[in-house]
Amino acid sequence: MQNASRAQRGFLYFIPRRRAKPVVLDGALKDEARHLLDAMREMVAREAMPEATPFRGRCCACEFRRFCNDV
Repeated sequence: MQNASRAQRGFLYFIPRRRAKPVVLDGALKDEARHLLDAMREMVAREAMPEATPFRGRCCACEFRRFCNDV
């Protein structure tokens, strides 16, 4: 992942609005992204599902809602 630290910006894509918003990738945000990616890799290795969200409205648009059995 040598080139991963060279990115200066990224984009958040808002599905319902079909809009992308540019985001400046500073050091703290890159560190948080690395931490979250490590956590996701660990979940995949353990074949574990994430905890259910307390915001049930998010489940309506989730592509995994029929698999998690939390809704």
